[in-house]
Amino acid sequence: MKIIFVTLLAVSSLAFGGQENAGIGYNLYNPGAIYEALNVEAVALNPGVAGVGHFRKTVGGLTCEKSTIIMPNAKPKYSCEIDQKAENFGAIYEALKAKVKVLNPGIVGAARLQKSVGGLSCIKATIVVPQAKPSYSCTMVD
Repeated sequence: MKIIFVTLLAVSSLAFGGQENAGIGYNLYNPGAIYEALNVEAVALNPGVAGVGHFRKTVGGLTCEKSTIIMPNAKPKYSCEIDQKAENFGAIYEALKAKVKVLNPGIVGAARLQKSVGGLSCIKATIVVPQAKPSYSCTMVD
């Protein structure tokens, strides 16, 4: 009987461990998901080169690239990085096609909204007063 109880505790701790960050997207770095979630036009970096595709999406200092080789069963390669000198987290937040999560439901006077995809997490925070401008922040694991 004790063995079953200990086994259940171990399984439950594995199932629920780390759930505090489950919605944030940490530990889930996926530059392909970030690339696909950006609602900006991709620019072909090597137009006219047969058999190879290299595309870039850029917004607010975030640059994601997709490289493909045209052959059977080839999978595209992705990369993403944020240029801290050119960062505009508001532009990145607005360009992400991701579900919005309310981080502080029921709190009057403030709103914190989060969009997360592929290890990129952006937050829009607003104090609910006339003419208040939202502040934005983004983090990305790599």
